[in-house]
Amino acid sequence: MQRLGSRLARVLIDQAWHLKVPVGTLGGSGRLATAVQSARRPGAGLITTLSNGVLACRRPTRQPIQAFQWRPSRGERWMSATAVAASRDPYQVLGVSRNATLAEIKKAYYRLAKEHHPDSGGDKAKFAEINAAYELLSDEKKRKQYDRYGIREDTDDSAAGGFETASGMGAEDILRQFREFFGGMADESGAGTGPAGSGFGFFAHGADVEVPLVLSFMEAARGVEKTVQVSAAVECRACRGTGATGGRTEWSACAQCGGTGQESYQRGFFAFQSTCRRCGGSGRRLRNPCSSCSGSGVVSGSRRVVVQVPAGVDSGYSLRMTGKGEAAPRGGTPGDLYVRIQVEDDPYFHREGPHLHVVAPISFADAALGGSVRVRTLDGEAEVKIPPGTQPDDVRLMRGRGLPRPGSAVGDRGNQYVHFRLRVPTSLTSRERELIEELRQIEVQRRGNRSTESACDHDATEEGGSKNFFRRLKSLFAAGGA
Repeated sequence: MQRLGSRLARVLIDQAWHLKVPVGTLGGSGRLATAVQSARRPGAGLITTLSNGVLACRRPTRQPIQAFQWRPSRGERWMSATAVAASRDPYQVLGVSRNATLAEIKKAYYRLAKEHHPDSGGDKAKFAEINAAYELLSDEKKRKQYDRYGIREDTDDSAAGGFETASGMGAEDILRQFREFFGGMADESGAGTGPAGSGFGFFAHGADVEVPLVLSFMEAARGVEKTVQVSAAVECRACRGTGATGGRTEWSACAQCGGTGQESYQRGFFAFQSTCRRCGGSGRRLRNPCSSCSGSGVVSGSRRVVVQVPAGVDSGYSLRMTGKGEAAPRGGTPGDLYVRIQVEDDPYFHREGPHLHVVAPISFADAALGGSVRVRTLDGEAEVKIPPGTQPDDVRLMRGRGLPRPGSAVGDRGNQYVHFRLRVPTSLTSRERELIEELRQIEVQRRGNRSTESACDHDATEEGGSKNFFRRLKSLFAAGGA
């Protein structure tokens, strides 16, 4: 029963029904409810409830549009057939992923078939299972059907669902009735686009639309206003979205439901009550449908939408603009627009969340004696102090100089980290070379002294000479623009 319920639920989903089934005190329908609940999709435009054997689907306005009751036809009763153990997932049998190519499937099949062939002492049941899995996945039509419904084309009712009625109606018959019924509803309602201007359509909500938006690093960091082109259903200008010629609506009672807005159906052992497919539950129909939009109130088109991008967004960030998606038929609620952000890299700033990292090249004189260096920030240039004795790749923190956090309080920003990188000159003047040679001699002499004396007893004069040397070297590089 559970597997049957799951398959029925997937038929509903295939017809664009969004399901949400609360499972609680549902009595004998609990398993079915669980199956439908597990098969539902997020972002439900319709809400489906199951209680006391009745499945009801509703619009976002909570106005019932569809219900059916589980009951056998006259002379029928429910009975459980002997359940045949369902086959394993063919992807698991062959040990391949669901997006595996045909070549990968063949390779896995040949390897497993050789390993488990009965002539080589393999298990016959395992070999048969491998062949069945390969037969399914190597056939494009059967594979698509299995991926979509989890149903094998050659599987009988009892094996697939383990469930049938006393009159012999099995799971496939039930599924066929569901497809016929819901498919017919979709065809006849036409979502309000038929030449007769039928009702408000099966859905009163426009579709959501997603568009990409590429930003430079600084645009994303500081925030920017952008314009995007959206290709989607738009309001019909000829009828101003009313669906009626000239925008003047003239109504007559719906002949399909007699003005009640409801229809009743009997399909096998299912008794259905639904919103009228002709008038969408309104009980009336347009006498003068617009010829431009066939009475739907929407046509294909495109429009420009201004997007306010907040500061600090990153790649993968999605901006939702309520009501900026596709227009809905006949004045319904429009869908939403989702702007997917992609941020380009920057040659100077490296980003990690709200924090920024920059590299500041410094001379070895500044590294030894200390000094300062100017670096770029989002707010302009700033001066950063270099402590004496700075080592290569030492880091200085600039608190609150990083990126704003979208949606947080004003002034809530990350940090900027300055990584010092030692800059070694590649060409030297004669004076620079002379000073560096002098430094080398001082270093050699210092190492010699430390090999015979303790570090605390070495000559203070040499220590002072080394400091004086660095000062002269720093002044020379500063004067020479090194």
